[in-house]
Amino acid sequence: MLPTNRDQLDGLLEGGVLGNLDTVHATAWASVSDPALLELCRLRAAAMLGASDALAWRSPVALAAGLDEAKVAALGDWAAAPCFDERERAYLDFTEQFVTSVSHVSDAQVAALCAHDSERDVAVFISALYALEFTTRVALVSSAVLSRGEVVA
Repeated sequence: MLPTNRDQLDGLLEGGVLGNLDTVHATAWASVSDPALLELCRLRAAAMLGASDALAWRSPVALAAGLDEAKVAALGDWAAAPCFDERERAYLDFTEQFVTSVSHVSDAQVAALCAHDSERDVAVFISALYALEFTTRVALVSSAVLSRGEVVA
């Protein structure tokens, strides 16, 4: 999942960390009830973080679930774009707050998710979003560090 400097990063880490992240990702995509929605949220998070490699990639699971590229193209204006329904807007709003400051996610934002999906589905989504966002951040930081040539295996 880490497209930039993966081999170099893997050589620096012990204990199969990247393999474990791959397992977490596979579990996240297999567990979430709406992979296309998770992909929209992953892409919104990647855009917020400035992660161009993550923005270029598409989850095969989300594609198989019917990811709509028109919605992907409209993500920058998701709050006003007519192609998004209330459920998608609730999840994208949650995602933006999650990426900005997870400690400031409100009870109302969680309730908005639970208005559309079961508590279990919401909990699985949040866990999956965390795993994907975390990996995006690791890729960004490791790419910046490894591209400077200061880390030696």
